[in-house]
Amino acid sequence: MRMIVIRKPGDLQGQLGRLLKPGRSPTSVPLDTLRELNPHVDFARIEAGTVLLVPEHPDFEGGESASIGAEAFDGMAKEAMAGLDAAAARMRAGLKQQEAERKEATSVLHSAAFKRLAEADEALRKQAAEAEAQLKADTKRDAEAANALSAMEKTLKEELAALSRRFG
Repeated sequence: MRMIVIRKPGDLQGQLGRLLKPGRSPTSVPLDTLRELNPHVDFARIEAGTVLLVPEHPDFEGGESASIGAEAFDGMAKEAMAGLDAAAARMRAGLKQQEAERKEATSVLHSAAFKRLAEADEALRKQAAEAEAQLKADTKRDAEAANALSAMEKTLKEELAALSRRFG
């Protein structure tokens, strides 16, 4: 498998001159494989800077492209997972810290001393109710963020495994 970066925008027909070996006909090229390897590309309008994965095939030109070996892909996949793992660890630590702060705030709001003060002050009771509602909303938001993170980790692992099967 090879990788090329499109320098000039255009459609697939316009890019075939760069992709094909001289004298090869576009009809003999396994374009379905090219499309399958590049689901991220709109072949009717390929933008400059688009990265195309090109299969190893006698009709395709190697040219300036770089070969993507299984070892190189494995290295990239490990870096991607390490980056996600590090970001996930930071996020989980932040969520844990926020949970601890919410528990502390809740314990203050439910303390006997605070309740005595709130009994005598309508504005304080209203603020306490608003604070509790915000704490519940924050708890829900953090749970949703944790679920989204888990889904992202699962999806990245699945996508990397699917790509690994193509490169490996």
